[in-house]
Amino acid sequence: MNKIILISPFQAIGVFKQLGFETLISANKEIIETYIHKNALKTKVIVYDISLKEIINPLKEQFKTSEFPIFMALAFNENQKLESLNEMHRQIENAVGVKIE
Repeated sequence: MNKIILISPFQAIGVFKQLGFETLISANKEIIETYIHKNALKTKVIVYDISLKEIINPLKEQFKTSEFPIFMALAFNENQKLESLNEMHRQIENAVGVKIE
């Protein structure tokens, strides 16, 4: 079972592949959907670039009642750090039911 998969349109995540993580470098909706459906049942966490949220959000809904995979949005681009932090707060609040201020 893959513990963590990283998906981003940026080549920068290639460093994670060198560290032994499973990675997908793509912004293509069909490729990402196929990849997630193929790997979801054998993956614990899918970390995706925040810029892919329009593609990933419908997929997250399909796995909403499953224990795994857990989807986590991160910024792999310097300009998206604040958006990524806000998304992480929202995800944590939804998971634990406590508002983070």
